[in-house]
Amino acid sequence: MSDLLTSPSLYLNRELSWLAFNARVLHEALDPRTPPLERVKFLAITANNLDEFVEVRVSSFLQRIEHGSAERSPDGLSTEEELALVTQAMHSLVRDQYKCLNEELLPQLAKEAIRVLRFYELDAKAEKFVGDEEANRMLSRPRRKGYDMGGRRSCALCDPLARNHTGRPGLERGSRP
Repeated sequence: MSDLLTSPSLYLNRELSWLAFNARVLHEALDPRTPPLERVKFLAITANNLDEFVEVRVSSFLQRIEHGSAERSPDGLSTEEELALVTQAMHSLVRDQYKCLNEELLPQLAKEAIRVLRFYELDAKAEKFVGDEEANRMLSRPRRKGYDMGGRRSCALCDPLARNHTGRPGLERGSRP
């Protein structure tokens, strides 16, 4: 009886299922019947979820590969196969997120007289406020144990991305990225 339950065909991939769930949340952001600011919230939820997914789950793939693990997922995939499929699904999700934001939400918000400014469009006072708020948010955020790159960071994948899209060190006010 227990041999019947070991067949990989009986199992869904946990990581791919999670990404499919996040795609369904993104679908709410894409739905034009949803009010614009609610759509923004759904889009933000998917972005936050994906950040956490990369920080926790993708980092575990990298650790297993680094350690030479031959472990297979319950659905029978090697770590490398699973990472390749997850990467493909993440790229699709991110492409859809950007399309939603740039082609749908930003134009719709502009029609409602709501502008989303780029960092380089801020005046000095707003730039300082954003920098201070982001620093406070990042410092107060609980850290998850992620992929350890020789003790340098608990999240080698997310922290540099977060820094690059927020404070943009080295950019002068008024300059373009």
